[in-house]
Amino acid sequence: MSLDFPEEDWLRLHQIRPHAIERLCKKAIHQIAEIQRMPHLSKHDAYLKISDLVRQEDRAIEAAFGTPKRTNAIRQIRLMIQQGILTPADISSFTKETQIRVELDTE
Repeated sequence: MSLDFPEEDWLRLHQIRPHAIERLCKKAIHQIAEIQRMPHLSKHDAYLKISDLVRQEDRAIEAAFGTPKRTNAIRQIRLMIQQGILTPADISSFTKETQIRVELDTE
């Protein structure tokens, strides 16, 4: 199996990326709303929790979407899967070779 990332998958990843980052941001915004609804938290504690969450999500965004290069593609796809922001349809749209490599990297 070649270690090169197939052109077909590279183009597909570029199509998927905007949708995946939108899902990640939606998930973060939902988590922020959950924190805001916690009646036991003071506004300051809620702010601190939200700040921590935003920093954590910024790191997740950077890891999964920063520096888009072919050499990072498998790792970034794996991270997107771990974050739950790729649909089964997204994953199955990659070539079998890439699906196998992603699967091997997640074990």
